[in-house]
Amino acid sequence: MVTSHEFLTSLHSLLKPKRYLEIGVQYGRSLNLAVYSAQAVGVDPAPLTMARGNQVIHPVTADDFFTYYIAPEDKFDLIFIDGSHLYEDALRDLINCEKHSRNGTVMVLDDVLPYTPEMTSRTMVPGHWTGDVWKVHDIVANYRDDLTWLLVDTSPTGSMVICNLNPLDQVLPNKYWHIVEDYDPEQNNWGHTQVPDHILQRTDAVTAEIALESIMKWRAAEQ
Repeated sequence: MVTSHEFLTSLHSLLKPKRYLEIGVQYGRSLNLAVYSAQAVGVDPAPLTMARGNQVIHPVTADDFFTYYIAPEDKFDLIFIDGSHLYEDALRDLINCEKHSRNGTVMVLDDVLPYTPEMTSRTMVPGHWTGDVWKVHDIVANYRDDLTWLLVDTSPTGSMVICNLNPLDQVLPNKYWHIVEDYDPEQNNWGHTQVPDHILQRTDAVTAEIALESIMKWRAAEQ
């Protein structure tokens, strides 16, 4: 099984994105993978690295970045979301990032395949912690049948690839608060708060190799 960073490395090599956007920089390990990009933009309220070469790092929250630091016409070819581990924040990142996609853009969401219920806690736990980001997959599947997506079996906590993005989509923005309420763990809705077995066991996830092949087919069909 490849790691999420190895998969992201393969994506960079395959797509050679001119502009790359990353939500959640931390030490800059994944941002450093954007060696083919003219510009690699990172967003993190407390980055633990400095920008180098083609990089621009905005030390702000994702919400502030999309509100104050980016123009509506700015578009990216590859987007990696690895920020907050709360589903409502990750969903908001997805919504905002999609607005800055274009034809052929590929989005990758990290931490969508926890392997124990304990790591899905909404407060940080020792070791691998995914929070409840896994819910975003369920939300996309339920609300956006126009998107093309795959769960990818990467180590340690899985990836989700999304293609056929639509920057003009209003379904998720318009229904955001309804979705957040529906998936709120405080509502004790069993179907939306308990991690399904198919997520824990990765029943529906494909290998990185299959994901890369599928992405190329999807991009060819878009163009």
